[in-house]
Amino acid sequence: MANVVLNRLISGHWGNTLTGVAYAPGQFSVAKRDENGISKLDIWLAEKNTSNDPHLQSCYDVAYQACAGYNNIGGLIFFCNLKSANANNKWPNFKVYHIIGNHVFYSKK
Repeated sequence: MANVVLNRLISGHWGNTLTGVAYAPGQFSVAKRDENGISKLDIWLAEKNTSNDPHLQSCYDVAYQACAGYNNIGGLIFFCNLKSANANNKWPNFKVYHIIGNHVFYSKK
Protein backbone atom coordinates (compact mmCIF):
# COMPACT_ATOMS: atom_id res chain seq x y z
CA MET A 1 0.00 0.00 0.00
CA ALA A 2 2.92 2.34 0.62
CA ASN A 3 3.87 2.08 -3.04
CA VAL A 4 0.27 2.72 -4.15
CA VAL A 5 0.31 5.95 -2.15
CA LEU A 6 3.69 6.99 -3.56
CA ASN A 7 2.67 6.07 -7.13
CA ARG A 8 -0.49 8.12 -6.72
CA LEU A 9 1.52 11.02 -5.34
CA ILE A 10 3.79 10.89 -8.40
CA SER A 11 0.77 10.82 -10.72
CA GLY A 12 -0.59 14.00 -9.10
CA HIS A 13 -4.18 12.84 -9.70
CA TRP A 14 -5.05 12.21 -6.03
CA GLY A 15 -3.16 15.11 -4.46
CA ASN A 16 0.29 16.59 -4.14
CA THR A 17 1.09 15.53 -0.56
CA LEU A 18 1.18 12.14 1.14
CA THR A 19 -1.66 13.23 3.41
CA GLY A 20 -3.68 14.47 0.45
CA VAL A 21 -3.31 11.12 -1.31
CA ALA A 22 -4.02 9.04 1.81
CA TYR A 23 -7.17 11.02 2.61
CA ALA A 24 -8.39 11.53 -0.98
CA PRO A 25 -12.17 11.02 -0.99
CA GLY A 26 -13.33 7.50 -1.74
CA GLN A 27 -9.87 5.95 -2.04
CA PHE A 28 -8.83 4.28 1.20
CA SER A 29 -11.74 3.15 3.36
CA VAL A 30 -9.63 3.26 6.53
CA ALA A 31 -9.02 6.99 5.91
CA LYS A 32 -12.68 7.89 5.31
CA ARG A 33 -13.62 10.61 7.77
CA ASP A 34 -16.84 10.46 9.78
CA GLU A 35 -19.19 13.36 10.52
CA ASN A 36 -16.69 14.59 13.14
CA GLY A 37 -13.80 14.57 10.65
CA ILE A 38 -12.13 11.54 12.24
CA SER A 39 -11.11 8.37 10.41
CA LYS A 40 -10.32 4.85 11.59
CA LEU A 41 -6.74 5.58 10.54
CA ASP A 42 -6.63 8.66 12.79
CA ILE A 43 -7.85 6.62 15.75
CA TRP A 44 -5.49 3.72 15.07
CA LEU A 45 -2.47 6.01 14.75
CA ALA A 46 -3.38 7.91 17.93
CA GLU A 47 -3.69 4.65 19.87
CA LYS A 48 -0.51 3.14 18.45
CA ASN A 49 1.55 6.29 18.93
CA THR A 50 1.13 5.86 22.67
CA SER A 51 2.57 2.34 22.67
CA ASN A 52 5.52 0.33 21.44
CA ASP A 53 3.26 -1.79 19.25
CA PRO A 54 5.30 -3.91 16.80
CA HIS A 55 2.60 -3.48 14.13
CA LEU A 56 3.16 0.28 14.12
CA GLN A 57 6.92 -0.21 13.78
CA SER A 58 6.27 -2.58 10.88
CA CYS A 59 4.18 0.13 9.17
CA TYR A 60 6.95 2.67 9.65
CA ASP A 61 9.53 0.20 8.29
CA VAL A 62 7.51 -0.40 5.13
CA ALA A 63 6.95 3.33 4.62
CA TYR A 64 10.65 4.08 5.04
CA GLN A 65 11.56 1.32 2.56
CA ALA A 66 9.09 2.66 0.00
CA CYS A 67 10.38 6.22 0.41
CA ALA A 68 13.94 4.90 0.03
CA GLY A 69 13.02 3.43 -3.36
CA TYR A 70 11.89 -0.14 -2.70
CA ASN A 71 8.89 -0.83 -4.93
CA ASN A 72 7.30 -4.27 -5.25
CA ILE A 73 4.42 -3.21 -7.56
CA GLY A 74 6.05 -0.99 -10.19
CA GLY A 75 3.84 1.90 -11.28
CA LEU A 76 0.51 0.28 -10.35
CA ILE A 77 -1.94 2.67 -8.69
CA PHE A 78 -5.11 0.63 -8.17
CA PHE A 79 -5.80 -2.23 -5.78
CA CYS A 80 -8.59 -4.45 -4.54
CA ASN A 81 -9.07 -7.47 -2.35
CA LEU A 82 -8.35 -10.75 -4.16
CA LYS A 83 -11.66 -12.20 -2.98
CA SER A 84 -13.51 -9.21 -4.46
CA ALA A 85 -11.63 -9.50 -7.75
CA ASN A 86 -12.66 -13.15 -8.04
CA ALA A 87 -16.25 -12.69 -6.86
CA ASN A 88 -16.92 -9.74 -9.17
CA ASN A 89 -14.89 -11.10 -12.11
CA LYS A 90 -12.78 -7.94 -12.29
CA TRP A 91 -9.91 -9.72 -14.08
CA PRO A 92 -10.94 -8.73 -17.65
CA ASN A 93 -10.57 -5.05 -16.58
CA PHE A 94 -6.94 -5.44 -15.49
CA LYS A 95 -4.24 -4.61 -18.03
CA VAL A 96 -1.35 -5.51 -15.70
CA TYR A 97 -1.67 -6.94 -12.20
CA HIS A 98 0.40 -8.25 -9.33
CA ILE A 99 -0.93 -10.30 -6.41
CA ILE A 100 0.56 -9.84 -2.95
CA GLY A 101 -1.12 -11.72 -0.13
CA ASN A 102 -4.84 -11.18 -0.50
CA HIS A 103 -4.60 -7.97 -2.55
CA VAL A 104 -4.42 -7.37 -6.29
CA PHE A 105 -2.51 -4.31 -7.47
CA TYR A 106 -3.35 -3.39 -11.06
CA SER A 107 -3.59 -0.97 -13.93
CA LYS A 108 -6.82 -0.61 -15.85
CA LYS A 109 -7.27 -1.51 -19.51
